[in-house]
Amino acid sequence: MSVSKCKDAVDSLVAAIRSGAFAKENRLPGEYALAARLGVARETVRKAVAELISRGLVERKRGVGTFL
Repeated sequence: MSVSKCKDAVDSLVAAIRSGAFAKENRLPGEYALAARLGVARETVRKAVAELISRGLVERKRGVGTFL
C-alpha cells in the first residue's frame, strides 16, 4: 500500500464527514463497504480510519463499529 492511497482515503473520508455524508453520531459503513466505495484495499481503509481516530474525528467501539 502506498502512502498516497492512504492519504487519499483519509482525505476522502474527511470530506465525506464534513459534507454530512455520514450523519453525526452514526456508525460508519464497515471496512469492506468503505474499501469498495473508495476503490482501495481493506487494509488501506483500516489505516485511514486509524488516522481519523488519531485526529479525533471518529471513535471505534470494539465489537460495535466506528462512529462519528
